[in-house]
Amino acid sequence: MYYDPFLSLSTSIRNDTTGSTPTDGENEMNLEEWFSEQTATSSDTTYEHSSFSPAARSSVKSEIDDPAYCMVFAEPPAKRPKTESSNSEETVAFDHPSASILKKVCGKLNIEYSHDAYQLWGNIIFNNISASSDNIQTHELKSLNIYACLSLFFTGKIDNCFLIQHVINTAHRGDLITSDSLTQAEIDEIFTRATVTNEQIEFISSFLSCRIGIYHGSNLNKYGNWKDENIALTLILSFIDGMYSIVLDL
Repeated sequence: MYYDPFLSLSTSIRNDTTGSTPTDGENEMNLEEWFSEQTATSSDTTYEHSSFSPAARSSVKSEIDDPAYCMVFAEPPAKRPKTESSNSEETVAFDHPSASILKKVCGKLNIEYSHDAYQLWGNIIFNNISASSDNIQTHELKSLNIYACLSLFFTGKIDNCFLIQHVINTAHRGDLITSDSLTQAEIDEIFTRATVTNEQIEFISSFLSCRIGIYHGSNLNKYGNWKDENIALTLILSFIDGMYSIVLDL
């Protein structure tokens, strides 16, 4: 476990493989095809500490003053013995996104796409999303800040956590001001809370054109449009003891 008082998080979730930069054609390969060529292995990840440059720190300012907000926990993935579900509950098929989808999201967030994201998505091995699960296995990174998980999804690192938060919150604030549905004080209160609201998660799913599923304990809460089969990006997280983490298996 480590603590960064400057709200500038970093990780050394590094791609353990080295080689030449893939061509655009290779990047367009669907992740599922790419994964089939890889050996599914799991290894302990070491997190390194680094900080944003002074320029980045001054350009993206957190609105949260609570120092506990910047805590990130790196611990072994939470694994439980796999058991067969006894319910015949409805499930939704899960597909890995293509590189072009991830690049499009990165462009909207004003961050640079990284091939390191493949390392993260390669560890996501479930094929179906169920309404509940007692077999949830999560990534070693646990954070109070949901945007740390978004940074990990799209870049394989958490360096862009607060830049992503800034971009999304700026867009959301603009929408609320335009709608004239809340007072300025009410809007300010939303964006100074230490945790995101359901309404903010709904906005994230709309802004990124994705659907989001968050397991609160063993039960799934859905955000975004889950009826549209054309939605190409699905993000599955867990929220346990106030901490967000990416789900790797169900």
